[in-house]
Amino acid sequence: MDIVKSTVTEGSIPNWGDAEPKEDISGEIVYSSDGSGFPVYSENLDKIAIQATKPRKYIDGEGNVQLEDNTYWINGMEIKSTAMSEEDVNFMKDYLKSITKINKYDENINNIIKEESDLYFSGSKSADETASVIQSRVSIYLNEQYR
Repeated sequence: MDIVKSTVTEGSIPNWGDAEPKEDISGEIVYSSDGSGFPVYSENLDKIAIQATKPRKYIDGEGNVQLEDNTYWINGMEIKSTAMSEEDVNFMKDYLKSITKINKYDENINNIIKEESDLYFSGSKSADETASVIQSRVSIYLNEQYR
């Protein structure tokens, strides 16, 4: 279960694009990642939570420190992001600590479902037969992967 180990390991920021700590322009340690998700290990979550309360900065072409414009565009809509408040951080941490289930996408399982569903929709198999084969193939796959 490397996934579980990687999300509860002290030291790194696992489950967050394997972000590495870097020193920012003010000398503080920050974590940068193109990944998504949150670390599960509480000390790692605390590190990112502290960072989220600080505005992001960069040095412009003239050597001046500037605040980063955290503007995102989704479906043509402009969304401006600012540093989180302590209240926001506490809400997020409480929410994350309340989660009891993990959702993991597995393309292989989706491929099994698609292959068998195609046979059903082409008229080659009944719904019951298709469901039974999907259940069997997914069970075998999971047993092979996660023993």
